[in-house]
Amino acid sequence: MKVPIDLRDVLKTREVKKSLKTLNKQRAERMAFIYAAQWRETFESLREPKMTYPFTTIKIKGLEKKPDGTFRVNSIEMDPDKPEAENLMLNNFLRQIDVAPSPANNPVKTASGMRLSVAMEKFLHEKCELNPKAKHHYETEVPDDFKLIIRILGDKQVDEISRDDAIKLFGTLKQLPANLNKVKQYKGKTIAEILALEEKPRAEATINGVMVNASALYGWLIKRDHVKQDYFEGLRVPRKKGGRERLDDADLLKIFGDSIFTEHEYKFTYQFWLPLIALHSGMRMNEICQLRPQDVIDEDGILVMHVVEDGEDMSVKTDAGIRRIPVHPMLLQLGFGEFIQSRQKADTLFDNLPVAEDGRRSKRASRWFCLFRPKVGLTERGKDFHSFRHTIIDDLKQGEVNERVLKALVGHADQLSEEVQKDDLTMDRYGKRYKAEILHKMVCRLNYSRVLGGVKRWT
Repeated sequence: MKVPIDLRDVLKTREVKKSLKTLNKQRAERMAFIYAAQWRETFESLREPKMTYPFTTIKIKGLEKKPDGTFRVNSIEMDPDKPEAENLMLNNFLRQIDVAPSPANNPVKTASGMRLSVAMEKFLHEKCELNPKAKHHYETEVPDDFKLIIRILGDKQVDEISRDDAIKLFGTLKQLPANLNKVKQYKGKTIAEILALEEKPRAEATINGVMVNASALYGWLIKRDHVKQDYFEGLRVPRKKGGRERLDDADLLKIFGDSIFTEHEYKFTYQFWLPLIALHSGMRMNEICQLRPQDVIDEDGILVMHVVEDGEDMSVKTDAGIRRIPVHPMLLQLGFGEFIQSRQKADTLFDNLPVAEDGRRSKRASRWFCLFRPKVGLTERGKDFHSFRHTIIDDLKQGEVNERVLKALVGHADQLSEEVQKDDLTMDRYGKRYKAEILHKMVCRLNYSRVLGGVKRWT
């Protein structure tokens, strides 16, 4: 990184270098982003003592000595020639005497002195330290969004960001194409030049992801009194109605009519069991992939699958995701009990599902299902593995089931009506969890035998 010309005499060098000790290009770029932020903060701190301030008068009123020997300044009056210099001088002065006058007594607007890049680096560091399980997310995904924010808005001071800036970011994101760092034709171009290409804009979920991370950063800054307001809050692309679709009988016949199920022509057992378990439980793909033999146990004569987060490689999407799901009778009819017995000495229920960089076991299975869908003719947009979950939730709702039992089964509060959600916190906090027998009755309401006639029993 090049040292600014005015600081080369101070640092006695034209550039600063640091080995990133990695051969991974993407990781190197993210680490360079963090180190660059640290050096920019250093450059700013080196410049500040050398600044001169063209004031004609400075009056300090109400200088009060506190019991610990330090001083508090209750009011400052200035007659500046340059307003910007006034703010900069005041910030340096307050920083040196460790004083923060209240806005009521200090008419001068003070800046936080922290740039976006510095705030982002501190935010990422704290998140990684406090939430190790989400470390991969904050080390690999969020930094890309932060770099794009700076690329669009510039590396401003955090309290200089206005609602207009937030709207500018939102509007620009809605026009920008995806994969700015991967597509060759975008490299070396400015944001304006890329927008001029009029390429297909990025997906709504990607836009909202950047805005959510910007809002998270400013929520963090508000708690630390660096800014007073989150201007990014509420700026989201509305979710299209429908999103992921449920699977109808024709779709299910395409899936379970494949030779994987009718002739056991699969390479790995997860290819046979994952769709069947999802259809009869509503479990998410990763929840199934991370199951261990000890997570499937007998409770009062009912075989139950436990979704837990008690291992290094175990994770759930939400707290509500920690739950128990009774094994559907159809799964037992298809040999799931024997399959469990065959895996008692294994660490995981399914082989060949290694833990990915993000700590999840579903990456390989997800890739397989993405290739499997078009193979069986399931090409309609919005119909993917998660559609199994939507299918059973929809079928159970149509059967007018108890919504709280439904939540306990699928692990998602958003599936409840507004009336039920109002007092659901009390139920979760003080109510006992539902017995396996009650959950089993709900599971047994699901009947997909009409589309599973050709499925061959596992042996």
